[in-house]
Amino acid sequence: MAADGNAILNATFTGTISFDQVYFIDLNSNGNIFCYGQTAGQMPVTPGVYHNPNSGQFLQKFSPDLSTLQFSTIFGSGSGTGLIIPNISPTAFLVNDCDNIYMAGWGGFVNSSPNTGFWQSTTFGMPITNDAYQKTTSGSDFYFMVLNGNATQLVYSTYLGGGSSKTHVDGGTSRFDKFGIVYHSVCSGCEFGNTAGCSTSDFPTTPNAKSRLNGSPNCNNAAFKFDLSSLRANFDTNNLALTKPGFNNVCYPDSIVFQNQSTGGRNIVWDFGDGTIISQLPEDPRSLIHAYKQAGQYRVKLKITDLSTCSQTDSITKVINYFRPNIIVGQDAIVCEGKSFQLTASGGISYKWSNSEGTFSSLEQSPIIWPQNGALYCVTVVDANGCTKKDTLAIAVNKNVRALFQTYDVNFSKPGYNNVCYPDGIRFKNLSTKGDNFTWSFGDGTIVSKPKSDTASIIHKFKQEGIYRVVLKAFNFNTCNKVDSVVKTIFYYKNRIKVGDDAEICEGTTYQLTAPGGSVYAWSTADRSFSSTSPSPVVQPTKTTQYFITVTDANGCTKKDTVQVSVVSKVDLEWQHRIKANCVDRPTVLVKNLTSTMEGITFRFDFGDGTSSGENELEYVYKKDSLYSLKFTAQNKFCTYEEKVQLPIFKLFVPNVFTPESSPGFNDTFKVGLGPNVIDPNTAGLTLQLTVVDRWGKNVFESANYKNDWTARDIEGGVYYFNLKVGDLTTCKSWLHIIK
Repeated sequence: MAADGNAILNATFTGTISFDQVYFIDLNSNGNIFCYGQTAGQMPVTPGVYHNPNSGQFLQKFSPDLSTLQFSTIFGSGSGTGLIIPNISPTAFLVNDCDNIYMAGWGGFVNSSPNTGFWQSTTFGMPITNDAYQKTTSGSDFYFMVLNGNATQLVYSTYLGGGSSKTHVDGGTSRFDKFGIVYHSVCSGCEFGNTAGCSTSDFPTTPNAKSRLNGSPNCNNAAFKFDLSSLRANFDTNNLALTKPGFNNVCYPDSIVFQNQSTGGRNIVWDFGDGTIISQLPEDPRSLIHAYKQAGQYRVKLKITDLSTCSQTDSITKVINYFRPNIIVGQDAIVCEGKSFQLTASGGISYKWSNSEGTFSSLEQSPIIWPQNGALYCVTVVDANGCTKKDTLAIAVNKNVRALFQTYDVNFSKPGYNNVCYPDGIRFKNLSTKGDNFTWSFGDGTIVSKPKSDTASIIHKFKQEGIYRVVLKAFNFNTCNKVDSVVKTIFYYKNRIKVGDDAEICEGTTYQLTAPGGSVYAWSTADRSFSSTSPSPVVQPTKTTQYFITVTDANGCTKKDTVQVSVVSKVDLEWQHRIKANCVDRPTVLVKNLTSTMEGITFRFDFGDGTSSGENELEYVYKKDSLYSLKFTAQNKFCTYEEKVQLPIFKLFVPNVFTPESSPGFNDTFKVGLGPNVIDPNTAGLTLQLTVVDRWGKNVFESANYKNDWTARDIEGGVYYFNLKVGDLTTCKSWLHIIK
């Protein structure tokens, strides 16, 4: 354009047959024209430039009169399908005074949402340099890029954005200053499209920012300043613990941490002033550790270089003072137990002592200690130069010989075992310290000497009841006290506890356990189904059982024993008996033993009339009428088991003539009886069932529970026939003459 805007001096088209859009134009100091924009076509790529094939962002440089395209390139994620779409919407552009090219933009969800109708693109896959501030993207972030002046080299690129919200710009000012610092407005933390489902505060903020929180239920405006080209050399010094920034006065043999705090720098060179020179790249650690070998003053220089900046190089120098302290700390020592010792140190202006046990501290130069045990004594000495020396003195204590022993039962389960019961032995465990030789005196005339190599326990048994003083002497002539002794008193008792003998009982009976002579009792069985603290508990085992008893007497002596109570098994009787009756004579009894035969068991039937039999099966005939007790017995050792039943053994009287109306008061009913006294069978528990028919077989009387009460009323006299069932004994059939 002409200076007054009235004429077009030069003009040109640029682009492809597809969609192309120029967002920004800038000029360098020579007047060359640079343009930055988007394309959906195959924008030309000139030889030698940095580019990403099939990408949707382009950069071009024209001569001042627009007559010559000096270079053209494209950048972005590239397309593997041939469909080219932009990744970002450009927001800022700069060509600085040394021709470095700076580009900014944003892209992702908001640009590519189906609701907007724009390209379905993201920020994934954009080129990122190793020193990027943010190397990863959520797909919806800012993107910054720096190329050198002729676009042949990617100098720097990075993402910037949150992890869940869809970062974008709805408006506002975004620009680069001439030093390559971008100032940008952001629409951040929005609820729309946020993977958290709500508004968030995920956009990166610095510690001292005015606000680091999104207080809105949706979007919040954010702003940032990002330096893409500054070059300022700076470093700090520190100790290894990183607790002393500015650590310039250093004491041998301490190392120094040199912390690179520079801004920018593609090449980094350290010169430590002692001939050591180290070169680094930006991706190398930002801190170095260096140790000087000699005392002295050293000038340390840090030089950084970045050809992408206008200044290209910067440096800083600091002075390090390295001292060797002249601090002397005393030697290790051995102190006799109970004696004092003076710790020594010199060459400092302050002293701080402590020991490894945490029981001692002092600020004196040479404090006096009374050590009880060996310990390490640590001292920190600071000299006039501020140098510190830490040292440790090992103070050992030559302990006195100490005699000590402990008593146990022989199984080591009862420490302090001084009240002992005959015939138990006692285990004497030598616990002495610093002893070389030992002498045991057991108070019963027994003396035993032992060397240092034999300090195992000794088992000793006293033969008589009594009180014994046991003395242990320990010897070591290399200690201050030379010899030491200790005495313990042993009380030796004999118990008088008597536990009852084993026993045998019949199943179902009881037995009383006994164990006199104790004061505390503990009875139990192996399965813990029985326990008792009684001296003489009564038990009723169902099978042979062992009863374990622990008895403690008044002296604490314990006796353990076992009483076995054997149970003679009960015989489960199985047998049959049956009365075999008839209608004209006294019944007989059939008996049969059904019990399984076992060795040592005898069986017998007792018929209740003085007669018994050992046969397993027989029929017995009673000689007279009576109610007999039939008993079946089994004998197992001394145990007798029996069952018995009552048997009514009577002749059965069934009349065949009765006169219900001819002799009033006599023979008026058909009366069935047992024995000479004609006992009513019903009183003996026998149910009578009676049926009477005439000569033509017609029922004239019937009863299922006849009570000797039929009077033959309403029938004529004559001969009839009856069927009489007497309980389960018998059934009688005969004729009956009724006389009226």
